[in-house]
Amino acid sequence: MVRLIACLALNIAVSAEISVVEEAFRSAMLPEQQESTKSLSLEEKAKALNPAQKAEAATRLIRAESQTENPHTLEEIGRAYSLLGRPEETRRLALTLISKHPKEIRGHRLASASYFESKEYASAVESAQNALKIDPQD
Repeated sequence: MVRLIACLALNIAVSAEISVVEEAFRSAMLPEQQESTKSLSLEEKAKALNPAQKAEAATRLIRAESQTENPHTLEEIGRAYSLLGRPEETRRLALTLISKHPKEIRGHRLASASYFESKEYASAVESAQNALKIDPQD
């Protein structure tokens, strides 16, 4: 029973923190954009942002990043950086995640995607292999 309550509390905390990515994108938009993009995916919302709005969203993500240690939330923020066309931020966050949570798969997965996006295929494979060492089912 205690275990179930702990899991539910963790899920609520993660859900609340994950919304920082959605909030960063939404708050960078004009009110009419917010309304017209409500049902869109994060990828589509990122495409709807102009360069100044992308910079604003990234600033909000940096702020949110500094306020959490949750590996899941940090991975989501890293993916959002990628959607905003900020591979250097994605990579930095991936390496930070790996150093803070070396036994957590999320940092390695994010690093692999970041390296792949940058066409650094050997590093992408190495990071993917490190992730599989942690969780062969992933």
